[in-house]
Amino acid sequence: MMKRLLTLSILMMSLTVVAQQVDITFELNMSSVTTADAVWIAGGGNFENPGDNPAYQMTETSPGSDVYTVTVTRDVGFSSYYTFTNGTCGDYSCKENLAGLPCGDPGNFNDRFLPPVSSDTTILACFGQCSTDGTCDAVETSDVTFRVDMNDYAGSFSTVSIGGTWNGFNPTEFPMTETSPGSGVYEITLGFTDGLTYEYKFIEDGGVAGEEYYETLAVGLPCTMTSGPFTN
Repeated sequence: MMKRLLTLSILMMSLTVVAQQVDITFELNMSSVTTADAVWIAGGGNFENPGDNPAYQMTETSPGSDVYTVTVTRDVGFSSYYTFTNGTCGDYSCKENLAGLPCGDPGNFNDRFLPPVSSDTTILACFGQCSTDGTCDAVETSDVTFRVDMNDYAGSFSTVSIGGTWNGFNPTEFPMTETSPGSGVYEITLGFTDGLTYEYKFIEDGGVAGEEYYETLAVGLPCTMTSGPFTN
């Protein structure tokens, strides 16, 4: 009888521990930016790097809604720093920029902070902004024309494109057009949010053979920025 009571007590304790969990839903409005090929919640030591775990990739609530969501289950009292990324960038070059904003902690990479959660919770946010109701303030945008001269390039190529931190350096999303047949000069015009910094590279043949199809830039050139092993 004593053994049966002990087993029952252990089972009840186990059930109690399992029950002390909450669902945390993050709902992110991406209308403030041009959305890349994937949107992630990442960082904080709890959400891993963007692209490492499919459980943290956010999905669009409906086609064209520009609202992305993901739900995670955690123990009661869970808290963490976190950020959102517009693209799959292991170096966090495509993370939202909250520098100087009240929802970004300068002591923790300007990430957001989720205070301890005691019940099922939905967090409403806008990419790169601090609204808490899921709306995005209107943003000013400007058109930027990129033009690259390929005439001095020694290799062979069929197409030229551009990729950057705004789209996870996707090599095929933004093909460039030759300004005139045989000119060897390619260009494209894209719209960007004012006040933000973007990194980019020109890419040949859609990057089909990997990193070597992205232009190679020397560290220290005045037109470059180096983040870890990447110079863009």
